[in-house]
Amino acid sequence: MVLNKILQNIVRFPISLSPDAEDLVRKLLQTNPSQRLGKQYTRDHQFLI
Repeated sequence: MVLNKILQNIVRFPISLSPDAEDLVRKLLQTNPSQRLGKQYTRDHQFLI
């Protein structure tokens, strides 16, 4: 069920989640590998700095 929602891009986040955290998770959940964040960009994401 969760996988289907990810594949359909129907993901909801709690209000308590920071905008930076939501941005990171959305970019990691991209179904197209060429649009997904790589290791280097993930490590340098604003949420993790």
